[in-house]
Amino acid sequence: MNECSSPPAESSRIMSGALAYLALHMESACPRSAYLASLLLNRIASDTDNDTQLRHQAQVLADLIETGHSPYAQRRNTHRDTLRATYPSRLPHGDTA
Repeated sequence: MNECSSPPAESSRIMSGALAYLALHMESACPRSAYLASLLLNRIASDTDNDTQLRHQAQVLADLIETGHSPYAQRRNTHRDTLRATYPSRLPHGDTA
């Protein structure tokens, strides 16, 4: 990092790069873009100068890119199943709450 660059500016540049690579991957399914987005997101997640919430969300997104599985998916499915059990007549069978 050079003398003109402060840690927040560096983090912003890394985040911009991660989002750009993620967008490119989403548009083109380019595996290299996914790899680079994940690499940058992991860097954001491991930087203790970043906000805790930002670090957590960067790690969740990096894990999703790397594994293809969201840690929130199980919770969402459990919530949907609970709604169906509680309100069976109000929620159509094919609905995804």
